[in-house]
Amino acid sequence: KRSGRQRLMFFDASIDEAHRAKQSLRDELRDALLHQALSVVYQKQVRDGRTVGVEALVRWAHREQGEISPSVFVPVAEESGLIDALGNFVMRRAFLDSRKMQDLRVSINISAAQIRMHDFVEKVQSIASETSVDPLQIELEITEGLLLGQDPEVRQTLDRLRQLGFRIVLDDFGTGYSSLGYLHRYPIDKIKIDRLFVMKIGPDAKYDAVVRASVGMAHALDIEVIAEGVESEAQHARLMAAGCRDFQGFLFGRPVALEALLAERTGATASANAAAGS
Repeated sequence: KRSGRQRLMFFDASIDEAHRAKQSLRDELRDALLHQALSVVYQKQVRDGRTVGVEALVRWAHREQGEISPSVFVPVAEESGLIDALGNFVMRRAFLDSRKMQDLRVSINISAAQIRMHDFVEKVQSIASETSVDPLQIELEITEGLLLGQDPEVRQTLDRLRQLGFRIVLDDFGTGYSSLGYLHRYPIDKIKIDRLFVMKIGPDAKYDAVVRASVGMAHALDIEVIAEGVESEAQHARLMAAGCRDFQGFLFGRPVALEALLAERTGATASANAAAGS
């Protein structure tokens, strides 16, 4: 039916099995949301060796299948209409946790399906009020594909979120449709250099050039830049040479639970105080 009328299609048992598996996953995800069986972890974002922010990442530890990747269950949530509940769960948890992180910015991924909901801004405002969060501490990450077509309603939603104090981050920069031309048309505060470019920087000189151009254009427009997926000192050095100052990736730490993050920060502060006093 999705392919259109007047077509001949042959039945394949594997298609039916895949459909049933997706339905089962949808039902279990709904149950997991109902019983708060999901969790949120945080990955550090650093500048000059200092943690300046974190990205909130949702995790699902299935009782039988183990860890299920967000790349698997988030699309299911979008297709089944559960993305609103999933997005609100992550947002509420991250807002509450941000109050314990003092000066750290907390970045939250927002689905295109959420942004296009007519009452999305009101929901964000309601959760922010309920959790007493400071919007200035929160960054909302959107993907490039959302900007395709220059939808005036999307622009209005982003403008309203910024008026409330939230910062807008363009995720996976360079891999979608928007490119540099969209930066001055939308209220973007920061771009994320995609891990695809970070992974190939160095071995392929043209990726170094692309990153330098992206960073230069962003800075010219007074837009911050962060590179994600940084896994080696060599990548870190090349990104710094390209003008990037903020980084995220396994080189600086894997995603951890809030308690581990706070314990690490407490330990780092204690060590710094001890060194200053010696």
